[in-house]
Amino acid sequence: MTDWDEVVGHWDHGPFAYGSMETTELVLLPDGTGWGLWAGAAGGQDLVVFEWRRSGPDRLAITETLLASGTWDSARPGQIICAEPPQPADERQEFRYGLTTEVPPLGDGPVPTLTLDEAFLFARRFALVSRDVTTVDRPKVVID
Repeated sequence: MTDWDEVVGHWDHGPFAYGSMETTELVLLPDGTGWGLWAGAAGGQDLVVFEWRRSGPDRLAITETLLASGTWDSARPGQIICAEPPQPADERQEFRYGLTTEVPPLGDGPVPTLTLDEAFLFARRFALVSRDVTTVDRPKVVID
């Protein structure tokens, strides 16, 4: 695995969110694109589409390109239901990160863990779900 590959994948804050009413997913694709998805128990959901790159040893730079705010519906998995179209964005954030292996409170055993020095969509620690993820897996924005 190269340094670039070590952060590529679908990362989920859920296993670390014991007692929380919200969760965040972070997806970093090998082509330098990705997305973040925040979901709250009350039905709110935000999608941030971005470009990312390694900006130094143990550093990630994320530049947001698109923002969508809406709701989720368990009968419509993989969708974010919005009243308005997604909005363009151009905000850049830089994070220091660390990779470890941890046993999350809601996990079944040790998992690769990505920890950021600052929160991204309200979360700092993420458990690896899968390294096999593509743009096809990105939630679809539905204007309703």
